[in-house]
Amino acid sequence: MTEPPGFDAARLDLPAKLTEEFSSGPDNKSEFQRHLEAAMHGAADLARITTRLQDYRKKDYTKVYGLNDHGGSGISENFEWTTEPMQRMNQIINDNVRRKIAREAGIIVCSDPSHRACKADQNKGVTYGIHNSWYDLRQVAIPTGMTLLEKMQYEHDPSLLSPATQQALAQEVQRLKSEGIRMNPGTLTQETLASEEARKVLKKRGITVVSEKRPYFTDNGRLKEWPMLVPKKILKPGAHENAPAGWACTML
Repeated sequence: MTEPPGFDAARLDLPAKLTEEFSSGPDNKSEFQRHLEAAMHGAADLARITTRLQDYRKKDYTKVYGLNDHGGSGISENFEWTTEPMQRMNQIINDNVRRKIAREAGIIVCSDPSHRACKADQNKGVTYGIHNSWYDLRQVAIPTGMTLLEKMQYEHDPSLLSPATQQALAQEVQRLKSEGIRMNPGTLTQETLASEEARKVLKKRGITVVSEKRPYFTDNGRLKEWPMLVPKKILKPGAHENAPAGWACTML
């Protein structure tokens, strides 16, 4: 298959007045053209991981972020099978934003078995790599006021974002540089959570163990509750709980 031609404004079916001043030179583009192209690239990123389309741009989105080599087939299948496509689409767009924020903070996609590349610290339970895409990405906070258009444009032209959004993004980048990504303690058994050794390790990672009553149904359909040990993040004064407690290179 031959590579498609370059950007052709005529294919957008926009009024001629809007496209007559379009330029291929990066220094001669109008603000409207910059906004449009950044949003279109964001849409192409979205299509790359929610479909099996090939990416003919200079930088294949899946290769930039270390996603699988099958056109994001796992993500595309999840999207195709969902019963709530708009909700799933928004989740994928948000994850694209989180990947960009993490990369700006120097957090890499880690495939190193020794985890030296991501500077994993077992004692502190912190890493500077993304391993479990879902779990690790959810620890990256997106500015509450960031618009959908800004989310689509962020990857390709952050300068187009509002000053408030740029400031909030910069703060999150600095937070991640300082705190990193918390490791996931894995699926710990009740026996493990009850042990003093495990609790000491978890405490070093900023996690405590609490007892909660969880509802369940008996064989005859009656609702009852039973106590269960659950790991919880230790909140700092004034902090809010916005993520579970990170990914682990090894199990406790």
